[in-house]
Amino acid sequence: MDAEQEYSELTINEIFNGKGDEFPGLVPLVSHYLNAINIDADTRCTTGQYLQLMRRRASGELQTTARWMREFIAGHADYQRDSVVPESTAFDLMVACHEVTTGRRPAPALLGGLGTSRTENHLPAAIHRTPSLYKQDAQT
Repeated sequence: MDAEQEYSELTINEIFNGKGDEFPGLVPLVSHYLNAINIDADTRCTTGQYLQLMRRRASGELQTTARWMREFIAGHADYQRDSVVPESTAFDLMVACHEVTTGRRPAPALLGGLGTSRTENHLPAAIHRTPSLYKQDAQT
């Protein structure tokens, strides 16, 4: 087998979503794996939402964060299209990012229909508890 048959160039969309019979795609592979393991329904739904977000971003259907930020800046009243981002524009961008993150500002071009998880834990608190859970498992 020569080198040309060992690999092929793929687009980001093909890497994430697949390319016919040549490559199934990372998102379908991860989805298949998640369906095969024993995880609770809420976790599966949440991971499914994020996989769908990655699938849609890779295909170009949804904006990347960088594109959303560029468009926000380009559309800001204080931006003069001279590659200099005024402090007021940068501040408004940070406020907008915070509002999107906390769910107070809709961003369908960025997030699509990504909902929120029913999980009660906030990520930082869950992360802080994780090491103690591993220690308990190791002791038993």
